[in-house]
Amino acid sequence: MTDSKSSISFPATISHGLMTWKIVAVFALAFLSFESVVLSQDVDVAAENVLIQGEYPWYDPVTRDVRSVPMPVRPPSAVGDRNGIPPYVPSNSSPRNNTGTGGARAATASDMSSLNFFSWLMIGVVIAVVVGLIIFAFFKLESQKKEVKTASARRSLKESIEQLPFQVDDPSGDFQSMAALAYQRGDFRRAIILLFSHLLVTLDQSTLIRLRKGKTNRQYLVELSGKDSLAGYFRQVMDSFESVFFGDHELSKADFEASWLRLANFQTDIQAIESSRRQADEVVR
Repeated sequence: MTDSKSSISFPATISHGLMTWKIVAVFALAFLSFESVVLSQDVDVAAENVLIQGEYPWYDPVTRDVRSVPMPVRPPSAVGDRNGIPPYVPSNSSPRNNTGTGGARAATASDMSSLNFFSWLMIGVVIAVVVGLIIFAFFKLESQKKEVKTASARRSLKESIEQLPFQVDDPSGDFQSMAALAYQRGDFRRAIILLFSHLLVTLDQSTLIRLRKGKTNRQYLVELSGKDSLAGYFRQVMDSFESVFFGDHELSKADFEASWLRLANFQTDIQAIESSRRQADEVVR
């Protein structure tokens, strides 16, 4: 019997416990709902008091609701009428800026234009000078080519004498014999002039120089470059000639004889050059 009662009483106990927990839960939920209602009422009351005391224009304390608030009337906008806006005037065209930033900009632009003009002018001058130098060099080169071509052609004795830079008395061209006669008479001034004439004509006849009026003695020295013996003797006689002819100085017997004694070596050098040329021509033929 005991076991039967035990088995019967255990479910009853469980059922009784569940009923008890249900009752507790109902009371807990009722308490929480009451508390939330009280709290919500307290919050509503507090919020209503804040709105009333704050004097908010959009809250109506009588109806306890939001009311519309009329917007203030604003004056018409200054930019409302686009036709009334004055036209835009650049700052650099106003009289106030003529002496200020606008004037400085205009002055700078004027300076830049002037600078560009002078720059182009200088470039034009440089180009003109370069072109002129090129043209001058071209014509000078052509003239030198013509002179070289004509230098290879032998002149007659008369043609060589006509190109002497001074007048001579004897048109025969035997300046060596005439220089010897002047030396014997003691006229060393005339003797050195005739000796120098002999050198010029001989070198021109041998096409070692190109005798021409207007050329200087230094130019003839340049043409004798590479022929040291001939150039050295030519300079010696040239210095004595220029001292007498241009400087009107007296020439001593010793000075003339120093040049006269070297004449034989000069003739030998000319003959050697002529001989080598003939041999070269024969080889070419």
